[in-house]
Amino acid sequence: MTLNLKSILEMDCLQGSQVLAGHRGLEREVKYIDVLEVPDIKHWLKQGIFLLTTAYAIKNDPAAQAELIRSLHEVKAAGLGIKLGRFIKALPPEVTSLADKLEIPVISIPKEVAYIDIMMPIFNLILDKKENLLQRSEQIHQELTRVVLSGGGFKEIASSLNSITGFPVCIIVGDVPVSLVGNEDFPDLKETVATLELEGFKTPRRLEKKGGHPPCLAAPIVVDGETLGHVLLFFCDERQDKQEQLFFLALEHAATVAALEIMKERAITETQVKLQGDIFEVVLTGNYQSETTIRLRAAYLGWSLDLDYQVLVLEIDNLEDYFLAPTQHGEKQVQQIIRELHSLAGRTLDYFNLNYNLFRRSDSFIILIATEQGKQIPLQKIMEKIIEKTEQRMPAVSISFGMGRFHPGIAGVKKGYLEAKEALKLGPKLQPENKIHNFEELGVYKLLFQIEDISELKSFFQEELGRLIEYDKKHKGELVKTLEIFLQCHGNKQQAAKQLHIHRNTLNYRLQRIQEVLGVNPQDSSRWLECLLGLKISRILF
Repeated sequence: MTLNLKSILEMDCLQGSQVLAGHRGLEREVKYIDVLEVPDIKHWLKQGIFLLTTAYAIKNDPAAQAELIRSLHEVKAAGLGIKLGRFIKALPPEVTSLADKLEIPVISIPKEVAYIDIMMPIFNLILDKKENLLQRSEQIHQELTRVVLSGGGFKEIASSLNSITGFPVCIIVGDVPVSLVGNEDFPDLKETVATLELEGFKTPRRLEKKGGHPPCLAAPIVVDGETLGHVLLFFCDERQDKQEQLFFLALEHAATVAALEIMKERAITETQVKLQGDIFEVVLTGNYQSETTIRLRAAYLGWSLDLDYQVLVLEIDNLEDYFLAPTQHGEKQVQQIIRELHSLAGRTLDYFNLNYNLFRRSDSFIILIATEQGKQIPLQKIMEKIIEKTEQRMPAVSISFGMGRFHPGIAGVKKGYLEAKEALKLGPKLQPENKIHNFEELGVYKLLFQIEDISELKSFFQEELGRLIEYDKKHKGELVKTLEIFLQCHGNKQQAAKQLHIHRNTLNYRLQRIQEVLGVNPQDSSRWLECLLGLKISRILF
């Protein structure tokens, strides 16, 4: 129960006291009691203080007396107890009027009552209240900890906090509400949560009523210095004012056990992801005795290899640049980015209600999406959504996707992965403005990719274009570009000159130089295929 001035006035030590002003403030909580008789009294005030004084230092100064009332109001003090008669016969009307306006209780204390006779009983009540609060706080902590240790998750934590306070509770991880309890008393709870501004604070605070939603207490869920979510407690009636201190303690304890739950889930997820990644490595290398064995191992980790999968590979484009940036981002920050990206991708895939596996390989993420007969999976939309969310949450981080073709069976996972990686390797060279690269759209590059002996490609390239590239390097020329545009225009000189922004005579000169360097007439259409292949091989090799 809150210790306020109304209850204190009922104590024997204050019998005979009279409320001179500020009657509407008698519900103010008393947290401290002190005696002050110095002129610079303002510097000693604090929230919840019940100040005792004779006002000797300001006895002949009504302006200073009014300033004392304003100072008590500014610090949200409980009230003022004053002994009248010896130094001040009565408070000026302007002072009592101000106290009424600011709702600062001013209590006249009988002059024969000693300060110690008032202070000791109130001290004891304050200490008893604090001890009771600590005991209740410990009980709440034990109850919430028991919930987690007994295997409860966010729903059970929210339910426990709801039963302790009687108010609606919401737990948010990232920006996603993972548990809503008590919203039958607050039908718009989920919509209200979406409007709250929860960034920028590291300690519990009260969010005042705004935009139609009731006030709430908010506590950040902090793990290793990083805010990973929030616990919210919404008020639906006026009970909170009397128990807000207890509710703050309960909220802090709930945020602590929610942090433990996040750490537990993170540890489980990271272990499962690592083990699934180990199975994926075995699938890639083919280092398993039988498909039956690898299927059983994967099934134990919640990954069914009886299904067929489409393979996506997500890579951070600028991870090395970020790591080596002048701001000296360390490995800790990099790992936070990787964890956040993993969580963000997982939440997006969950949103599309997919059967998927997501795990990390080096600094890439492998996404295996189970295909179902007759079900269309919006792969393009999924990848675009993950890119969009990443740009919103981490503007400094750029990501790209590679997508392989669909291949059934265990062997198909390996094929799809290698194609997705190749799409990520070649795609940025062919279409640097794109963030999604589909192996299916690589055209003739798909055929070149099938050639395992890269030395043959190098040899072909050297025969067709090697000398021309060396000539450009030595003379800072543009013969390779000229040849490529000329071939793309199917030998149309006028169109090629226009695309190159050069005169037709300049084009003729360059074509002559190309013939001299290569020993091949670029205008001979029978050699166009070899030259085009050489140009495309250069995209693979360089």
